[in-house]
Amino acid sequence: MTQQSDRALLRTIAIRAMRERGLEPEMPAAALAQADAMNAPARTTEEPTRDLRALLWCSIDNDDSRDLDQLSVAEPLADGAVKVMVAVADVDAAVAKGTPVDRHAARNTTSVYTPAVIFPMLPEKLSTDLTSLADRQDRLAVVVEIASLIKSAGRNWELVTIDEVASVLRLRVYGARTPTRLYLYVDGDLVDTWVDIEASYDASLERLSSGRHAVTARAVDALGRWAGASTIVQR
Repeated sequence: MTQQSDRALLRTIAIRAMRERGLEPEMPAAALAQADAMNAPARTTEEPTRDLRALLWCSIDNDDSRDLDQLSVAEPLADGAVKVMVAVADVDAAVAKGTPVDRHAARNTTSVYTPAVIFPMLPEKLSTDLTSLADRQDRLAVVVEIASLIKSAGRNWELVTIDEVASVLRLRVYGARTPTRLYLYVDGDLVDTWVDIEASYDASLERLSSGRHAVTARAVDALGRWAGASTIVQR
């Protein structure tokens, strides 16, 4: 079997899987026509707007990516907290509810990525141009601010440590601020919670299966500020 036929087979399987799950594998012609008729990005919205172009926004996408639907920026506050802002492309400002593009997006809810083919939620003219949060382009975005509950770990506790002693994990919390809870995660799953934390706690490793395990401890205070540590345990 050739590489070309392999890809064609994978594409056929992907299209069939999309249809079996009630999704549209092809962008409707009406949605493409709607996008083609749009000549400029949206400049106004029903909600009040702020000019945040002076901030140093960044993206986790590749440098050559044109489909930028999310950006973020962080800045320190006077009391040691950190304000984080996340911007999401405001497609709603450009696409009216009930239109062909909106109906397709509502049905698929997301772009679907497969090894052989990508099934986009939006026409490419929107996702890579008119609604993309591209560098040096003015675009509308929905911005969420997270502040005051995020603190630099070093300002709240000096350190959270995890030591492996025989078949026991010893968790220690150092610093002046007293945490209200200590959480222990193994391979992403919460396995233990302690309330009214003292200087240290021990957790048995006997229940872990053989192999490597990712272990994370997280201490949280009454305001939701946290610090943590992670390690790998070999059983």
